[in-house]
Amino acid sequence: MTEFIAARWQDILFRSYQHTSLVIQSVTVALIIALAIAIFVAQRPRGAALANALSSLGLTLTTLAYAHRR
Repeated sequence: MTEFIAARWQDILFRSYQHTSLVIQSVTVALIIALAIAIFVAQRPRGAALANALSSLGLTLTTLAYAHRR
């Protein structure tokens, strides 16, 4: 195992950087969307059903994408 890591440490480091960058970007985009929806619902409480539907849709799509990948 140590030989594998020693032989490929630059690739592992680069891929770790890529993964971390993608996670940070995804969380940032999700936070912006969530804040926009929260502000919308705070100003228009009747829009809570729409916000809940959007949230459910987002969770469902990501779950299906993950399940399809396996």
